Amino acid sequence: MHDPTEGGILNGIHELADAAGLGVKVFEEKIAVEPETAKICRFYEIDPLQLISSGALLIAAEREAAPKIIDSLCKEHIYAEVIGEFNPNPNKRILMHKDDSAEMLPRPVSDHLWIALSH
Repeated sequence: MHDPTEGGILNGIHELADAAGLGVKVFEEKIAVEPETAKICRFYEIDPLQLISSGALLIAAEREAAPKIIDSLCKEHIYAEVIGEFNPNPNKRILMHKDDSAEMLPRPVSDHLWIALSH
């Protein structure tokens, strides 16, 4: 488990993959972004996936365990979703977009909160 604070969800994913020596494929549409957060990010022209994500939790688990983990969290009224999967190639870190296009998973240089605060 990992609390993705500075650098947001994307930085947290990189930190998990770095620690395990793995690559990852992440599905952007599976990552929940609250409407208020999306609106603020549009205003400041920042990426919500690279924005401080205190309160979120990334859980790395075996594929077979994911449904049970999600079910247990949902029973406690905690939203959970499978947002990606690890792969054995640490150089293959991909972000899949809603339109099925793909890019290398961005590694945040700094938290996008600092971009918003500099306006």
